[in-house]
Amino acid sequence: MEVTKRLTFGTLPRAIDVHNGKLVVGLRTGQIIECDLESEEMTPLMTSHNDGEVWGLAMDDAHVYTSGDDNQVIMWDPMSRTKVKIGIVTDAERKAKRNRASTLGSKPDS
Repeated sequence: MEVTKRLTFGTLPRAIDVHNGKLVVGLRTGQIIECDLESEEMTPLMTSHNDGEVWGLAMDDAHVYTSGDDNQVIMWDPMSRTKVKIGIVTDAERKAKRNRASTLGSKPDS
């Protein structure tokens, strides 16, 4: 097998598909990226919280807000289905406590 092209996504790809010159990659961060194989232009198609579960949801007239185990608060534009802003609550790591409610995330309670 010969390598003819190398693309870097900045994180581990979890799923890959290719069709009609377009590469679609699901990343470990929760993003789905479409890459044109000829121009190598990358377009985010979808993005999400990247660690654990989403616990908070709110909205106003223009945006939807979510918070999750990854200690991020994200402002979304529902019309374009994109992230507008990201707020980081903490970057501290934690280990799961025994005999406590479980979480899928690796961040501490906030």
